[in-house]
Amino acid sequence: MAGNFEFEAANRHLISTLMLPIVQVRGHEIAAGRLGALLATVGEEALAERPGRSLVLDRLLEVLLIEALRYRPPDIGDGGHGLLAGLADPKIGRALRIMHAHTRRPWTLVALAREVGMSRSALASRFTQIVGIPPIEYLANWRITLAKNALASADVPMVDIAEMAGYQSVSAFSTAFKRETGLSPTLYVRSLQEAT
Repeated sequence: MAGNFEFEAANRHLISTLMLPIVQVRGHEIAAGRLGALLATVGEEALAERPGRSLVLDRLLEVLLIEALRYRPPDIGDGGHGLLAGLADPKIGRALRIMHAHTRRPWTLVALAREVGMSRSALASRFTQIVGIPPIEYLANWRITLAKNALASADVPMVDIAEMAGYQSVSAFSTAFKRETGLSPTLYVRSLQEAT
């Protein structure tokens, strides 16, 4: 069985930091049982003509993707880099989960370090070493990723998107968005509409 996933251009860079380029699971690994069961169910569902088949297949494929995203080969060790390695680290993973859960908060490195029980310099150093970029830069990128998703998915007022992304004003959000993407939020939405 073979397949592939296509990701929307807006969030492709984030997904690429999560995934290994190829996922190879050996039969003796615990993940093999889970993935094998999922693949068997996908195959069975694909060949059957049952009501709701398309919906069930979509959900099974989403679960398959999630399993692939969270899979880490046993021989990857502690030397991994990127977002998955960061999420696997107790302190850095906690920092990432806090930033993801409380994006609107006006985070500083000091406040984030206090939340995870590290010094400012230790957090900055370890986060950068594992994830590949400093924590506040990661947070800015995450906020823009959320904003891109909100801009692409609905007619949400710009003030609500700015607030959701942790900016005090539409102007500050627009400046940060343009710095990151090269386009103002309005032009970004227009480019998405022209692409479809």
